[in-house]
Amino acid sequence: MKRVVVIVDAHPAVAHGVSQALLAAMPDLEVRCATSAAQCRRLTMSNPVGEELEQKLLVFVDAYIGGGEGSHLIRELSEQRVPVVAMCEISDSTTVRDCSVTGATAIVSKIANLDLYPALATLIFSGAAFLSTELLRYQSTASQASSEGLLTARQRDVLGLLRTGKPNKIIARTLGLSEGTVKNYVSHLLEHYEVTSRAQLILRTQ
Repeated sequence: MKRVVVIVDAHPAVAHGVSQALLAAMPDLEVRCATSAAQCRRLTMSNPVGEELEQKLLVFVDAYIGGGEGSHLIRELSEQRVPVVAMCEISDSTTVRDCSVTGATAIVSKIANLDLYPALATLIFSGAAFLSTELLRYQSTASQASSEGLLTARQRDVLGLLRTGKPNKIIARTLGLSEGTVKNYVSHLLEHYEVTSRAQLILRTQ
């Protein structure tokens, strides 16, 4: 099934950066860019009738686009059951609340590491539910390196594969381990990073 991502941002440089990050990690994606809510509507409705059933669609929306159009677009897409990631300033509690109320699947900080975008796309395409904004806060490289420095080499191997969305069975096969051993490693990683799910772990370690 084809996977399509639409990036809605008035700044072409931002859309290009997000697009490149997505394609580098997920080369099978079809990425479309829009600079307005109206263009997004055209892009998300541009496929012939019947083709919609053969694709998965995800939209990244700048919450500030068009002086309020962002929240309207998020609501419109969510009502059509299209998953939406709202891009805004996490410190802007009013906008974060509005994005949540209007149906955003996830909310990401506009200063987040670009590696977070393919991680979010992978999780959402796999059916992840709403992702807490607390888990989407920008994680500094220094802080992340310090935390990973406490892991063993094998734990880092498991974490690296887990970040790409690989299930335990594939991780076990890749590393030559049993699924039970991989499960134990994952449990340790969840405890180490103080999270309760694989989705949270992936986001916390970006």
